[in-house]
This record gives sequence, structure tokens and C-alpha cells, in this order.
Amino acid sequence: MQIIDISELKAPKVGASVPADDFANYVAYKGDFVYVSDAKAGVKKIDIKDPLMPMAAASFDTSGYPNFSS
Repeated sequence: MQIIDISELKAPKVGASVPADDFANYVAYKGDFVYVSDAKAGVKKIDIKDPLMPMAAASFDTSGYPNFSS
């Protein structure tokens, strides 16, 4: 997963990347955190306060594919 800082829409900045264990197919964010559905590897919570140095904050193993509902 590639982190892109879009706080300035006319000048987006490419940040760091976070490797996926399987396949990142859904992403949701709130505040300084991104929640990633990583296919059969579960759900990852990534701290993106510093887009150049994202850090894994937590993970949750799911049985099968996680499902984000809107």
C-alpha cells in the first residue's frame, strides 16, 4: 500500500509504502489511522501520522476475507 499525503491537493506528496501480507482490497481511514482489509491476512491498523514513516498499530486475524460495510 502506498501512502500519499493529499493535504495539499495541488501538490500531493508520495510517502512511504506499507507491504501487504496478502492483497489490500479495502481501505478506510479516520484521523491518523488507516484500516486495511488485507484479504486472508485480516485487518491491519496503520498509524499514518507521519506519512513518511507509517507504523503498524494493530492487526486482527479474520477467518476468511474481512468485510467492511459502509
